[in-house]
Amino acid sequence: MKALVWAFRHAARGDMSVEVLTVWPSHRAAFVHEVPGHFNEARWSARRAQAAAVRRALEVVSEGSVPATRLENAEPAGAILRASAWCDLVVLGSDPLDSSHSLTESVIAHAGCDVMVVR
Repeated sequence: MKALVWAFRHAARGDMSVEVLTVWPSHRAAFVHEVPGHFNEARWSARRAQAAAVRRALEVVSEGSVPATRLENAEPAGAILRASAWCDLVVLGSDPLDSSHSLTESVIAHAGCDVMVVR
């Protein structure tokens, strides 16, 4: 949440747009083959969590526009690195479940743009 609020405030000050990327499943879960037109519980849960996080962050940050949102069924570092190829800044929250900080370090080392880590 801290990273999302920081990103919304930063974007509002610079008149920038925001895309919120949610990668699912996370933390060593199995990837799920999606079939168009069929309900997928994991994707639905990710979308609900993303919408709730965006709503809570926008309640804190009154200025700025509603962000674009995207869900990706992928390995987190790879998805973030692919997204970094077409943006100016990636904002990450530090992951309390990643005690080695390997995701954060990988994104910092290989991102195609600047990276801000909000702890």
